[in-house]
Amino acid sequence: MRPMTLTHTVAEGRFPQLDDTSAVDLFRAKFEPELVHLQKASATVESGAPDPPGSLNGSTPSRYLYKHDYVEVNRTLVNMLALKWVLAGDYNAFTACQKEQGKLSEQSFREMKEYFNRRLPTNEDIYYLLAAIVVDDIGKDPGLAKELGQRKQKALRANIRQGNHSEVLHDVAKAGKIQALNDLPEPGHTIVLRNIDIGERLNVSQLVQGENVPACLSILRQTKEDAQAFDMRAMVTVLDVAGAAAHRDARGCLVMNETVYKGYMTTIETMKRFVDGDIPSERECYDQLLSDRLNTVGMKEDELSTDRAERRALLRMFCMGRVDTKSRADFFISAFRALQPTTRTDLVNGLNVDGLDDGVAVIPYYAPGLFAEVLRAYTDREDSDVVKALSAFMRLLARVFDGSKPEQGRKGDIIERDLAFIQDDIKSEAFRRNPNILDDVPLKWDKH
Repeated sequence: MRPMTLTHTVAEGRFPQLDDTSAVDLFRAKFEPELVHLQKASATVESGAPDPPGSLNGSTPSRYLYKHDYVEVNRTLVNMLALKWVLAGDYNAFTACQKEQGKLSEQSFREMKEYFNRRLPTNEDIYYLLAAIVVDDIGKDPGLAKELGQRKQKALRANIRQGNHSEVLHDVAKAGKIQALNDLPEPGHTIVLRNIDIGERLNVSQLVQGENVPACLSILRQTKEDAQAFDMRAMVTVLDVAGAAAHRDARGCLVMNETVYKGYMTTIETMKRFVDGDIPSERECYDQLLSDRLNTVGMKEDELSTDRAERRALLRMFCMGRVDTKSRADFFISAFRALQPTTRTDLVNGLNVDGLDDGVAVIPYYAPGLFAEVLRAYTDREDSDVVKALSAFMRLLARVFDGSKPEQGRKGDIIERDLAFIQDDIKSEAFRRNPNILDDVPLKWDKH
């Protein structure tokens, strides 16, 4: 009898019927080198839990396999389990750890299943997607670039410091250093590589969260005749979000609630309209996404500001702060209005550079995670205290942009500034006592 492998199980159409434990065992057997990279990966900044619960007899996938909770191992394996749950139509498994309030609706789950089914017509397509998922975050392993050799490593070093693991993944994949990709037959190999190409230039989650800039959308101009790669990037993104909180709770897809699902699917649909030419420019596509956030919050434009640049800046911060209610929006508006005029101008300028033909746009890497930490630190505090904390972080964000402002006709470019180092300050007792300590945090960007 032929031993059960992931390749054979998927090829025979039995993948959706696997129990979670068997699926995780097969993932490890097939993708062990990639999981080793994920064990070494630098995790993102939001708080986790010391012993998160999981769906494998109470264990997380990482704890089940390695007797230790590696953040990126848990996230990636829950992403892969999420695909299984979607294909199997297992709504209860997918939403197992979601609160009733705001929970993903059964109708939305059915829509998601149909979305995936239409884009995965064959078992081979399912396997290609699993391979794309497992490699997507291995660029977070700081040692991975070494496999390219010392000369290439020097070229990559700045990108690693900035936190752009997608560029590391792209270059390592192009160099043929990833076993999971090397094993893929055509056309799967090419589709997954093109998906990585898109991901290098455009992080869809950063787009949803207002973290990146219109220039990042330019890569979509090259995907009009590459629908499979675009669809794969969209599916990888949805599943990445589904498992994003597995370091806190790996029993299901904690983050992919109704509001988040609607936000991501709206973003994907808007990007597709840009790809198809229905939206003519990157700026208009980006602004449509900002308008969608305003609709989510349930506000009108004139409630934000009479100044268009200020409105746009506020909407970007609504996206960064995952603002989905008017009450939360009011905190951000009050914090913004509390800024000194010069600071507010610097912040608005920095948030309005497209990076196309108006100068250098700064991507404040991990700003959404830090907004979340600020709000977490001030849970159950007086409203005025929350406003002061948000205003303190906005002042810091203005410093991050370092004078960047729209200058029409100037060559466009993008730089990333990794803010992860600020998390310790925000998580400190000192910040909870006095958020103004952020004014004294030095911002020493590496110039090498």
